[in-house]
Amino acid sequence: MKKEKKLNNLIKHPGTTIGDPEKIVHIDWLPKHNAWFKINNQQIELHILAKPHAKRSALLAVGEQELQIALHAKPHQGEANKELIAFLAKLFQIPKSHILLRRGEASRHKVVVLPLNEKIQDVIRDIQDNDLVKTIES
Repeated sequence: MKKEKKLNNLIKHPGTTIGDPEKIVHIDWLPKHNAWFKINNQQIELHILAKPHAKRSALLAVGEQELQIALHAKPHQGEANKELIAFLAKLFQIPKSHILLRRGEASRHKVVVLPLNEKIQDVIRDIQDNDLVKTIES
């Protein structure tokens, strides 16, 4: 509840900064109703619906609760999870080692954590505007 209140305050007051004063990221673009990502300190948590064994890996849609991502790999021995991390690394242009699969190792519903930086903010903004949906394929 406390985190939700803090996030609502950020939405109501654009231009607010969050996190450690040493490494502050300026937030002025938060949407009012998007549950597919959450910002905690200097990290962003993405909620993803993975669709393994697809023809190719691609960002399919932005749902109300999660991003829908098709993955070419089969959901066998973590292959789809590895491909998801590789796909996100390519999408956000960050090293794979900066991406953490927090929840959903054996589920289609996953929570992934990324560091919050300007590059990632730009990509999230583009995803929100639906500029990247159906154009991102690996």
